[in-house]
Amino acid sequence: RDRLRSRGLGDVYKRQCLQYIHGHLEEKINVSELAQKFHFSERHFRTLFTAITGMAPKVYQREQRLKKALSLLRNTSLPINKISDMLGYYSQFQFCRDFKDHYGITPTGYRKSIK
Repeated sequence: RDRLRSRGLGDVYKRQCLQYIHGHLEEKINVSELAQKFHFSERHFRTLFTAITGMAPKVYQREQRLKKALSLLRNTSLPINKISDMLGYYSQFQFCRDFKDHYGITPTGYRKSIK
């Protein structure tokens, strides 16, 4: 891990990178642009990001989108299609499929289960 810090995403870059992803959940992540933003080759960035977070950048973004969806479903009455749009999904179907694959329940089912 120290070797990764000295050669790659140190604490500042790590924090900035994760903040960027969290601040742009509604956008499709282009890993090559993200790597360029943090002054790494795409391959090196993917390797470092995966070593630090335990997952690829796009997988990390999907995880964060789904966590945000849980919060929105729990704390708002926004329709599912609005949540899907807010989180950058190109279709409500894709959002529902990702949600169910990850949590084992549909967004509607989750919302009903917490009432």
